[in-house]
Amino acid sequence: MARTPAHTEITGASRPHRVLLLLPSGRLPRTGDEGILLAHAKHLAGAFSDVGGAGGAVAADDGAVEVIAAVRAGDVGVALRAAGVPVTPMPSAVPRTRGDARLLTDLAADIDRVKDRRGFIDPALPITRQVLSRVEQAMRLDVSIEPTRARWAHTSAEAEGHPWHMLPKGQPPPTETALVLARALAIRQFVISRNVDVIVAADDHDVTAAAFAVTDLSTRLVWYVQQVSALRFEAEAAGRADAIVAVADHVAKRFCDYGNIEVVRNGARPVDPGQPSPLPADDMVVGVMGLDDEGADVAIDAFGVLMRRRSSSPPQTAPTLWLIGGATPRRRLGLFRRALQAGVAHRVRHLGHRDAAAAVWGHVDVAVFCSGAAGHDVALVEAMAAGCACVGADVDGVRDVLGDGVGAVVAVGDAAAVADAIAGFIDHAGARAAAGENARARVDAHHHWSQMLLGLQKVVSAQLGARRLERL
Repeated sequence: MARTPAHTEITGASRPHRVLLLLPSGRLPRTGDEGILLAHAKHLAGAFSDVGGAGGAVAADDGAVEVIAAVRAGDVGVALRAAGVPVTPMPSAVPRTRGDARLLTDLAADIDRVKDRRGFIDPALPITRQVLSRVEQAMRLDVSIEPTRARWAHTSAEAEGHPWHMLPKGQPPPTETALVLARALAIRQFVISRNVDVIVAADDHDVTAAAFAVTDLSTRLVWYVQQVSALRFEAEAAGRADAIVAVADHVAKRFCDYGNIEVVRNGARPVDPGQPSPLPADDMVVGVMGLDDEGADVAIDAFGVLMRRRSSSPPQTAPTLWLIGGATPRRRLGLFRRALQAGVAHRVRHLGHRDAAAAVWGHVDVAVFCSGAAGHDVALVEAMAAGCACVGADVDGVRDVLGDGVGAVVAVGDAAAVADAIAGFIDHAGARAAAGENARARVDAHHHWSQMLLGLQKVVSAQLGARRLERL
C-alpha cells in the first residue's frame, strides 16, 4: 500500500528532519542495580545523540536532522533522566471510551486467531489479509486514546481504573495484542504531532506497534535488532520495516528474507586508562558479565574449579572474581549461594551496575562471558576495548567477535574448559598481553564507536533520502 503524508508538511529548511528513537523500556530491579536494560538504553541514546551531533542536530542535504530519544513512562525513563540523558517521555495509552476499548479488543482477538504456534502472524491463512486490513483501517480512524503514566506490561494490572474495565461483564482483561494496538495509536499520534520523518525502534514491543502506527503515513520505519528473539509479531514487523539494522551477522541472517538489512556492529568508546579502580587493587582480577543469564553460574563454577586446582599447588597468584552488572535481589542471592557452593564466596565481589562500566574493565585482567544465548552484550566489546583477555561461550555472536585467536572460545556450559582458559591467561603473562592486544585490534577494526556512528548515519540518511523523494 502506497503511503501518503498524513501530517502537515513543512517544506524547505524551516523545520528539521526528525528522527524518533524508541528506546528499550521496562521495569528495573529495585536495588539501584539497573542492569542490562538501562545500559542498553544509555548506549543507544548516546550513539544517536552523537549521530545527531551537538544539540541533537547535524546538517543534512535540505535541512537539519533532530533526534528525539523517547521512552515509555516507567523506570527506564526515570533512570535515564536521573543520569542526565535527554529523553522525551512518551506515555503508554489506553482507549478513552468503551467503544474504542471494545474495538481494540476485538481486533486483538482477530489477530490472535491468525497466529501460528510460535505466536507469529501466519500469512498463509486465508483470513490473515482481511484481519490486517481491518487493523490498517483502525489506524486511520480517529480512535481516542488517553495517555497514562502506567508502564507497559503484559498483564491487565495497569489497565485498572481505565476504560478497559468498561468492557462487558465477563470479558477477559486486555491481551498483550490489545496493548500493542493501543501503543500503536499512541505512537501514531506522537508521529503526527511532531512531524516525525523516521522512526528507529529499538524495543521489540515498540517495533510491532510502530509497524501498525505508520500505516498510510510517509514516515519511514527502521528496526534496530539487538538479538534474535521470539518476538510474537516478528515476521509482520520485519515485513513492514523499511530497513532493518542488525548488530551482528548472525542476527542479519534471521531476516535475510526481508531485504534492506544493514549490519551495524555494537561499538565501544576508547577507554580512559586513568580511571581509578572501583575496589582495592588485587593481584589478578577475573571479571564476569551477563549476570542475568545462567552463564554467570557457569563462570562461578569455573572459578571454583580454578581455585581448587590452585590450592593444591601453592604458592600461586590468587585471583579475585568481579561480578560486573546489575541483578535483582533474588538473582544476587542466587549468585552468592552459587559462590558458597563453589567454595569461593570469599574471593567474589559484586560491583553492581556502573555508569562507567567501560572504565571498570580497564582494571580487569580476564573477562568472561559464558552466556549460552546467541548474541553478545555491549560489555564484551567494552572489555575488549579495554585490552582484557576474553573467554566466551561458543555461540553465534561471541564466536564472531572472539574467533580467529582473538580470545578463548569454549563449549557452552563447560565449567572445566572455562577454568582452563582462565588459567591459561592468568599463568602466562605473554598470552594474556597478546590476547588483550588482539582484542583491542578487533575493536579498532570492526567495533569502534566511530564505525557504529557512521553505520547509523548511513541508515538514517538513506531513509531521510527516501522520505524526501516521497515528498516530491
